[in-house]
Amino acid sequence: MSTTVTPSSAASSQSTDPSLIMTITGIDGATVVAAERMRDYARQLGLQAGLVLNVQTPQWRLRDDHAALEFVHESAGYGHELLLGGLGPLGGDAGKGEFHRLGRHESLLRLTAARRQLATLGIEPTVFAPSRWLASEASLSAAEQLGFTVAADAYTIRDLAALSTHNVRVLAFGDGFGAVAWWRRNVRNSVHRIAERGQDIRLSISAHKAAKKDIRRDMEAILKDLASAGYRSASHRGFVERRHATAA
Repeated sequence: MSTTVTPSSAASSQSTDPSLIMTITGIDGATVVAAERMRDYARQLGLQAGLVLNVQTPQWRLRDDHAALEFVHESAGYGHELLLGGLGPLGGDAGKGEFHRLGRHESLLRLTAARRQLATLGIEPTVFAPSRWLASEASLSAAEQLGFTVAADAYTIRDLAALSTHNVRVLAFGDGFGAVAWWRRNVRNSVHRIAERGQDIRLSISAHKAAKKDIRRDMEAILKDLASAGYRSASHRGFVERRHATAA
């Protein structure tokens, strides 16, 4: 980033520091090394990245990938949040994500199958983060029915227990948002403007994009500036719990 991120004086006077909610997506056998590098850089800054997990792709299954499983379990042991992205890509318009048009019944089936498979691996996420951050209202309703406590889409974080919605959009490299140079500049500029207002920030990076040095370094620069500006790491669940406590 070309300029230092500095929260406004009004924001600095707030009783709590603004939150940074970060996720890494697209974790599979080809990207686990890049995901680990990204996670570890954030950890050096005192930040924790949540991991969005998909059960499978057409050429890959989490249960058969020992390196990816070790990474996920190690991250959970460090306290990183695990989120369910979905069962795996659907046919047709894969660019819109798995849940963007699904009805309630099919969403229930796919979410139940994904949870069951992850449970056999000792993984039990309670936060739903649909692939490409897109989900139909029917899918979100299905997640609530199945006991997910939080859901995060492209523009909101939803407290499914309290039925409240918090408007915090995700700023992402990848995940359907792109990661070319002009887009990364837009994300950096957006982060700077939000940070100047002292508002909470959501960042996400696909591990496929993090494998590319220039993209990874741009995300690292953003994280470094936000950590220097006093942003504190938060999970989606922790963010919702804090908001709920503040409203009480």
